[in-house]
Amino acid sequence: LATGGPLGLKTLTNQVHRSLSKLIDSLKSPIVLEQHKLLLSLSGGVRISQGQEEVQCVVQHAELARDSARSKGHNRVVVFQPEMDKALKQRAQQIPLLHQALARGQFSLRFQPVVELKTGFIKGVESLLRWNHPLEGTLEPEFFLESAVECGLINDLGEWVMTSVCELSKDFRGLFWFINLSRTELMQADLTRRLTGAIQAAKLNWPEFIVVEG
Repeated sequence: LATGGPLGLKTLTNQVHRSLSKLIDSLKSPIVLEQHKLLLSLSGGVRISQGQEEVQCVVQHAELARDSARSKGHNRVVVFQPEMDKALKQRAQQIPLLHQALARGQFSLRFQPVVELKTGFIKGVESLLRWNHPLEGTLEPEFFLESAVECGLINDLGEWVMTSVCELSKDFRGLFWFINLSRTELMQADLTRRLTGAIQAAKLNWPEFIVVEG
């Protein structure tokens, strides 16, 4: 789009942002359809070009901004920033390494106690996934989770976590074991089957102490 230089680019970006924000506001009221109330949400990504870039690149940048809006809770608009493109390139570099990492046993679990404030007793432990990267050291999920989702590895990682936690919990009866799963995993139709499989594989006699959360 011809924007008339940096100032025009900023002006047009603000206009698009305001238009999308108004659209989001208009969707906040429920829609009544055959006596049913439907609530809609919208996430918007804004990327304005001066016509010097390929269309595919501009669209990809807009999608990155949209994904950022989704990750922040929907019903919002995010304007593309250059660091988002850097994150995309990092994810692309991570994908082949993630597959190798799972096969080579580079993932591990850390555990932190869940304490009942009223009594001070430890009532359970929260499992935290870590990637022991051979070059970058120990990485937390925020640095590789999106890459795992993008390459379809997230379910395999989730199953590894569930299996590992169920197996470990056998020796600590009476403690709740909290398993953190991504939003993508929680939306999977076969989540119950996969969790049941992990419990059965571990021959766990007290599955009520396994707690899944997002």
